[in-house]
Amino acid sequence: MPGRGDEEADLTVRLTIRSGGVETSVEGTTSKIGKELKALVILHEKAIKAMAERGMGREEEVAPPEAAETAIAVPVIRVTNSTADNILSLFETPWGRRPRNRADVMQALELNGAPASSQNVSMALLNGVRSGKLRRIKKGGSWQYFRLPT
Repeated sequence: MPGRGDEEADLTVRLTIRSGGVETSVEGTTSKIGKELKALVILHEKAIKAMAERGMGREEEVAPPEAAETAIAVPVIRVTNSTADNILSLFETPWGRRPRNRADVMQALELNGAPASSQNVSMALLNGVRSGKLRRIKKGGSWQYFRLPT
């Protein structure tokens, strides 16, 4: 279809970054946001630092207890062609220190643009446990996977 790429570049979206008790939102076309993404992240980090210097912005002050549970956002990883490597990359972040079930891992992979089948994720998680890179516990009738802090 002629012109399809132009339509996608001009799609208007809203991007929200939440971390450190701070929320930064921006609205614009995908092409403009893409060009300014690094500057937006820097702005967000400066806001977190400024809030911390003023004693504000800690999640327990800003967010209710149930929101604090979801406050650890899915990390952005460098996606490879290997599901196992992508999963290990997820677990090498602070996100991976909390027990995560297979559905959490699949959602995180999908949000990073690396969707994988349930079978591939299950096998990669099991291999991670067998190799000693991941640990697992049975919680609520299902396996939860995590990485011990090093």
